[in-house]
Amino acid sequence: MVKVGVVLPIYDIDVKEALDFGVQAESLGYDSLWVEDHLMPWQLSCEKSTLEGWVLLSILADRTEKIRIGTMVSNILYRHPVILAKLAVMVDRVSNGRFTMGLGLGWFEDEAKAYGLPMPPLKVRIEMFREAIELMKKLWTSSGKVSFKGKYFTIENASFQPKPVQKPYPPIIIGTGGEKVMLKIVAKEADGWNYGALSPEEVKHKLDILRKFCSEVGRNFEDIEKTFELYVFIGKDRSEANSRLEKYLETIPRGDKLQHIIQQLYIRNALKGTASDILNQMKDYVNAGIEHFILVFPGEDRFKMLREFGEHVLNEAKKL
Repeated sequence: MVKVGVVLPIYDIDVKEALDFGVQAESLGYDSLWVEDHLMPWQLSCEKSTLEGWVLLSILADRTEKIRIGTMVSNILYRHPVILAKLAVMVDRVSNGRFTMGLGLGWFEDEAKAYGLPMPPLKVRIEMFREAIELMKKLWTSSGKVSFKGKYFTIENASFQPKPVQKPYPPIIIGTGGEKVMLKIVAKEADGWNYGALSPEEVKHKLDILRKFCSEVGRNFEDIEKTFELYVFIGKDRSEANSRLEKYLETIPRGDKLQHIIQQLYIRNALKGTASDILNQMKDYVNAGIEHFILVFPGEDRFKMLREFGEHVLNEAKKL
């Protein structure tokens, strides 16, 4: 059965509204709830307010009962892997084993520059990423004190208690489209793959590469969950859906930086139209290999679209 999750809004929204969104997502029957991990918006003007995703996630871990929760995604640059590992344990325990750890390399250079955070070259980030995953897995699974000596991270005789509820550790989803190295890391280390904003044909291409790497490393391709993030603009008719899209377009900055390019790809490949239109579009992604949709409802109408999708699309989408 296809799964359908949603991304919690953290930009230009107050705390109560964001938490209400998460609780409503569970009541409507969505399968998963995800938070981004940024200090400033990449979709909107950088002056807009930004909520802290891990804090919201920990609150929603307590306020919800069944929906899976996770990060989409946390990078390994802004927090030491020990801190990430500890955060994961706490959210997993508060949620009674419903947490998924979404991880990425980090990419938002304007954010890193603004807050004085590291953004080393890609090759270094990949090396750090490999090391961080190895260290976190060791922390989650070792019975005694933990020592680790790497090129970038070192700990010595460190106690790490308590452990996660999920054994051996919470599922790890890696967000990447990197065809040379990162998809091979997915094949070796991850329980799931995540990406977004591509067409179904482009998704199939990425998954063909992932399948090849799985064969090379001796991993069963079917054991890796294929998740995908898409914008949604739904309406009772196509005119209303287009109106919601146009209204959102008025709020976003323009430019040629990476965040602007990514935004345009999300808009180009958004699910848009009526319930029937969107189901047909989702079917193309399922045929390409997607098993778990992670949806973003952008703009002022996010609550309305969350409910409309939940009431008119969700159950049928799960049957695709």
